[in-house]
Amino acid sequence: MIFFLVGVFYNLSSNLLFAVAGTRVCTAGTQYLCNHFLVFHEGRQGMKSSSWRYALLAAVLLAFNYLLLHFFTVVLGMPLFVSKLLTELILFVWSFGLQKTFVFAGRYQYNE
Repeated sequence: MIFFLVGVFYNLSSNLLFAVAGTRVCTAGTQYLCNHFLVFHEGRQGMKSSSWRYALLAAVLLAFNYLLLHFFTVVLGMPLFVSKLLTELILFVWSFGLQKTFVFAGRYQYNE
């Protein structure tokens, strides 16, 4: 879905920043809810505190997503699809670690 949306936004605008930002905005809510309930098995009680941390992480990921895509496509001349795949693989590992330790760490780890 993410690859499809990037392609749609990029074909509509020919603007990489618009394509990345549009895709992130469209998928952020769904990704948060899936990660909150399905991946990290958080209950409803943690949604308020984790949602702002997720929003902060999403903003940072948006910036790095654009910077990496720009580097791969403009500086290295790689095709957009290959660049997006490589970017997502890099950011997936980084994002998962940050979500596990920062966003969905659980209240018990912050009260120590």
